[in-house]
Amino acid sequence: MSKLYLKLVPMEDKRMEFSVNFHRVSELCCELQLVDRRVIDIIRKITNELSGINIRTDEDADRAMKVLRKYVVFE
Repeated sequence: MSKLYLKLVPMEDKRMEFSVNFHRVSELCCELQLVDRRVIDIIRKITNELSGINIRTDEDADRAMKVLRKYVVFE
């Protein structure tokens, strides 16, 4: 499994948009790990890349969403 597919929940506040969509990705990974253990690698990669981003501004949230988009295809 190289990418996850999920519908994007767009919001005006970019920080909230990231937060909501990251939460949804995390929940999906938790559910899918029972079927395919490779999703654990995806969430590890996402969290490792996000660990250096402190989301305080919309620009930070945009950078964080770019990380999510590496591993998640949002429709």
